[in-house]
Amino acid sequence: MKQKLSNEYLTDLAGQNFTTMHYKIMLILLTGKSYTQAQIAEMLGVKHRQNLTVPIKELTEQGYIMVDYIKGRNKYLKAITSRKRKSLESAVSDGQLKFED
Repeated sequence: MKQKLSNEYLTDLAGQNFTTMHYKIMLILLTGKSYTQAQIAEMLGVKHRQNLTVPIKELTEQGYIMVDYIKGRNKYLKAITSRKRKSLESAVSDGQLKFED
């Protein structure tokens, strides 16, 4: 399954203040397949999969990746490319409502 990535999406992704590990994780997930954190760690040659916890959490909070499905105790992650992301300035924090005029 080949995904079509828009220039807007790629520009938004490149403009984020991410580390190299964030981008490596995104490159793996942009293949269109779902992987567990342990599988991603193995592909990247990371000795302990827990070292990926923070980048994965940040990418999830930013709306770049999500849990595709859960099988047993394994969470399979995939990239989100099909929707437009909101800029951080216009994001509303949890628990708040934004009313439009």
